[in-house]
This record gives sequence, structure tokens and C-alpha cells, in this order.
Amino acid sequence: MTTKQQLEEIQKEISKLEEKKKKLLTSATPEIEVAEFLHEKLCHANHTDQCSWCYETDWDDKKSLKYAYKAIASKLLEEVRMYMSYGYVNRDVTDGCINLIDIITQSPYSVK
Repeated sequence: MTTKQQLEEIQKEISKLEEKKKKLLTSATPEIEVAEFLHEKLCHANHTDQCSWCYETDWDDKKSLKYAYKAIASKLLEEVRMYMSYGYVNRDVTDGCINLIDIITQSPYSVK
């Protein structure tokens, strides 16, 4: 293998790793984690042909379902951060989050 071919292979590998890094960085946000949780618990659609969740890749496309869930998650986290800023940090925030999770998971709208 020539030096030029080696450099091309390395460049391809770098591109793949950069793409992987980008995906990891975008999926690691609290908003996306909460959005994924909400979708998992609340979506009743058939994920083969009725829900676009599995087919969407762009969390910032305002027409996408992922964007809508991310917006809801952002509002929820904003509320939690507000309580934390008032000093209701440990017990109150934890209880509030647990109550919110209980409401979501035990809701009649939740997927069982």
C-alpha cells in the first residue's frame, strides 16, 4: 500500500470517527435523554409505519417528532432547574422528578 493510499484510508477513518463523535455529543444531552424517555412511555403508534421516531435523525428539524419531544423535555428540565435555582435542591427536586416520572409511567396514556 502506498503512502497516498494509507493517507486516504486514515482520512476515511477520521471522517467516520468525527461523525461518531458528533452523534455521541448530540445524544448525550439531558434534553435528548428525557425526550427519548417520554417517547418510550407515551407513544402508542406502530413504529413500523405510523411513527417516524426511528427514521428521523435531526433533533433540530422543527417539523420532526424528535424536535417536539425535545421541546417538551426542555420545558420540563427548565422547571427543574428553576426549582434548583431557588434552593430546593436535594429532597424537593428529587421528589418532584420522581413524582413526574410516576405520573408519566402510570398515566393511562403511558405504554405498558
